[in-house]
Amino acid sequence: MVGAANSGWTQRHGEFESLLKYYGLGLMAQESGMSASMPFSWRPIDA
Repeated sequence: MVGAANSGWTQRHGEFESLLKYYGLGLMAQESGMSASMPFSWRPIDA
C-alpha cells in the first residue's frame, strides 16, 4: 500500500496538497467561527 501510494506521489502531490489546503482552511474557519456561530447554529442563515 505504501509503495503504491509512493509511486504516484509525485503525480498526485498537487491534488493531495490542494485537498489538504481546502480541508485545512475549512477546519480553521470552522474552528475560528465556532464560538460566534454556535449559538445561532439552530437558526436559519438568513434569519
